[in-house]
Amino acid sequence: MNKKLTAGIVALFVAATISGTTQPIFNIGFANSSIVASAADSIPQASYIAHVQSKGWLSYVSGGETAGTTGDSLRLEALRIRFDGVRYQAHVQSKGWGDWVDSDDPVGTVNEKKAIEAVRIKLTNDMAKKYDIYYRLHVAHYGWLGWAKNGEPAGTTGGRVRAEAIQIKVVKRNASFDRGTQKPYMELTLPETNTITKADIQAVCNKYGYANNKYWTTNGSTYFTSCKTPAYASNNRGAVNGWNSFSYRGCSQCYGFADYVMANVASNKKGTTVEIDGQQNSWAYGSVHNGFKKLSGSTAGTLKIGDIVRAGNKNTTGVDQHSAIVYDIDANGNATFLEVWGASGQISFSSRFGGWSYGPRTLSEFNNFGINYILRYEG
Repeated sequence: MNKKLTAGIVALFVAATISGTTQPIFNIGFANSSIVASAADSIPQASYIAHVQSKGWLSYVSGGETAGTTGDSLRLEALRIRFDGVRYQAHVQSKGWGDWVDSDDPVGTVNEKKAIEAVRIKLTNDMAKKYDIYYRLHVAHYGWLGWAKNGEPAGTTGGRVRAEAIQIKVVKRNASFDRGTQKPYMELTLPETNTITKADIQAVCNKYGYANNKYWTTNGSTYFTSCKTPAYASNNRGAVNGWNSFSYRGCSQCYGFADYVMANVASNKKGTTVEIDGQQNSWAYGSVHNGFKKLSGSTAGTLKIGDIVRAGNKNTTGVDQHSAIVYDIDANGNATFLEVWGASGQISFSSRFGGWSYGPRTLSEFNNFGINYILRYEG
């Protein structure tokens, strides 16, 4: 053997001995009387970053680490993945499956208060021949699901279940991998989740003690404690008899009551906490609350249980005169309303809108009376 070659091998053996390992530092091969040295094979890993509710974009992680949060009940809202040859898509709350995107492109939404519910991730080109990509989601109510692989869906669809975190791992093609015992994906069905019933409304009334001839107070509803106008407060109505009038743009307390009750109903449907967007009474002025749609009388079709009806003449500040919840509908299509009288703060289950003897009970009567719009829960 060539003396220089022999000396080189001895030097490598000594270096290995000094380093405290009996494993060779390099793989040694011979080709045309020359040495071929290559580092031990390494598996490249995807880097990925999560956009989380109330936190924004977090930091990039890799190698199966967690992107997102667990135990905080926060939505995973958007995602980016960096890896050569990767393609991925997300199923977003109320939007469905989005388009496939390439490395480092975002999927999901930002500033829309919508959760990613499921994802698909795959490799393309030469990377798909060399590696498999595994991924799993942590979702509300279920925790970590099983690992999906190479374009399979991970997460849930159909049940409005938010994803909260994700883990991604790249392994050699066809290498063994523990995928766990949980299913990686579930297609859920929640029948009639967009339908409000009388029992749904009554459950909220029972929770907070709202009953006929009672007063609309801040019991369980501290959100409204600062909403009394100075004029009403000076009349000493405040906490004494539950006046609690809305001050935002001059709106009276009938709005606060209707919106708060229906916010609770919607939250019970979704299994979330009560959330009213922005500031007081933004359902009437600004963005419609998540899950509700603003309809005119002509597009409403008919009144439905759970509708919030805004109707009557505008007052001097341009605010609709009254707001009430459709609590029940009889066989003839006549509605019963759950409402608060702005003049007294008194809760009423009224046979006619506003408690007036001439108040409307059907959509056609509302159109003649002066309906302004309806807020309807659509899930």
